[in-house]
Amino acid sequence: MAEEKILSRVQKLLDKANAEGTTEAERQLFLDKADDLMIKHAIDEAMLQASMTKEERRTPVQDRFQAADANAPHWEKFRTVLLMIANLHRVRSAFHYDGSVTLVGYFEDVEYVKMKWLNVYLHFSQTINPRWSNSLSPEHNAYNFHRSGTAWTEVEQIAREHGCKWNIKQLRAGYRMYCQSIGEEPTRMTQRNFAYKESFAEAFRTRICTRIAELIKDRDKQTSEAGALVAVKDLGLEIDEMFYMLFPNHRPETEEQRAAREEQKRREAEAHQRWLESLSPAERRAYDREQERLARQAARDNKQYWAQIDRENAKKRDLDGLRNGRVSADQVDLGRTSGVQAQTRKAL
Repeated sequence: MAEEKILSRVQKLLDKANAEGTTEAERQLFLDKADDLMIKHAIDEAMLQASMTKEERRTPVQDRFQAADANAPHWEKFRTVLLMIANLHRVRSAFHYDGSVTLVGYFEDVEYVKMKWLNVYLHFSQTINPRWSNSLSPEHNAYNFHRSGTAWTEVEQIAREHGCKWNIKQLRAGYRMYCQSIGEEPTRMTQRNFAYKESFAEAFRTRICTRIAELIKDRDKQTSEAGALVAVKDLGLEIDEMFYMLFPNHRPETEEQRAAREEQKRREAEAHQRWLESLSPAERRAYDREQERLARQAARDNKQYWAQIDRENAKKRDLDGLRNGRVSADQVDLGRTSGVQAQTRKAL
């Protein structure tokens, strides 16, 4: 199939980009070529499909795959990332309780979404939950574990389990030496490891979503310049229709449904007003006083709720975690940066 050939070419470019010995310049070139190939293919395919009758056009496919463990600590945060990657490639997505996701779109787009998602999620998972590697120096391992927010006592224990006899003091010194070797400023030795990991995950997710939003703008601009905007939108409607057939609860509200809902609200408001007018003056005053009491109580409850949320967020907030999460997100290969100055140093 033609789409399988496209994916094969894309996969070869990605393999070259990630091959050992590839320079950063070569790596970025391979990634840009892969992205260009997918964008060009999407535009060409849209123009071709637009010239066909409905019976001649390809049918979108559905593919349910296991995106992550549903019990993974940060899976809820990363659902948004997968949703945006799917939107970038005009693929619809529906999430399931077990961490699996159903993608609906054209075959090569669905497969490319899965490739990109795996790249992003593996990068995050391996950074936040590293493993000791005897092929790396103790300094490098110390750097990886510190960047993940792992407590030094735990790093020392892991090191000893893998035959490294460095103590905490040596591991900390090794971390600082490695930072110096790569030109990175060492961060403080946090004792709030949970807060660090939560902040890292949130900053990583936010930064990835920002980068994808820039890519969506870039994609729309290229599609418009190629004169394929109408054709692509038409194909998108076909994908939407298949998606809504599979998941009718996702179908947007129609104008008729919205009008009926507004009419129902209007009737309820009129009925409530008639009831108020039927009250005696004393009953109306009592009713108004009760409504004012309920409003004051709701305001107090709302203030207490947000104060509690602020206290909980303060416990989870760590400035180094936020900074390192953004840096790590900029190291993820998403294709062209579309004006975003992403760091190109390989993820360590």
